[in-house]
Amino acid sequence: ATLEDTLEVTGATTLKDTLNVKGAATLEDTLEVTGATTLKDTLNVKGAATLEDTLEVTGATTLKDTLDVAGNATFAANTQTNGIATFGTVTDKQTTIDGGEILVNENQENQVLINEKGIKVGLASSFMDTKGVYAGGDNWNAAKAAIKSDGQIKGASGEFMVATDGTVTVGSNASQQT
Repeated sequence: ATLEDTLEVTGATTLKDTLNVKGAATLEDTLEVTGATTLKDTLNVKGAATLEDTLEVTGATTLKDTLDVAGNATFAANTQTNGIATFGTVTDKQTTIDGGEILVNENQENQVLINEKGIKVGLASSFMDTKGVYAGGDNWNAAKAAIKSDGQIKGASGEFMVATDGTVTVGSNASQQT
């Protein structure tokens, strides 16, 4: 079937062959397609959409809720996410996340969390932000070892310190320096 204008579907629809739509298509319930589908303009889906094989998008796409990809996802162009995106394997050239976060290897010893605060590696071990890199804690005071962006260095749980002027302090007095 070929549509030259508008198709509005308000109930469940099953297509067993080919549907070519040259104009806008609005779906307000369920569309099940068992063959190949090509959209050359706009597809608006107001309910849940499940794709069991391949979705290839060559133009701009707006997703207003959740995209859950269980298999491989390849983004050849700029990808912007304002919510949560869950992926199996992602091949990407550039991803922008505004106000959200990326979590890799969730609840694993080597999990990675990236958000507006910085980058955290491990469940509670290392953190990096514009002020420095901290191992064993999320900030200078909590870290067992750290390097600040101003040049300060902290080691051995604060027993070894290097100040911004290069002064080195070793021993129990070092933990009192900032």
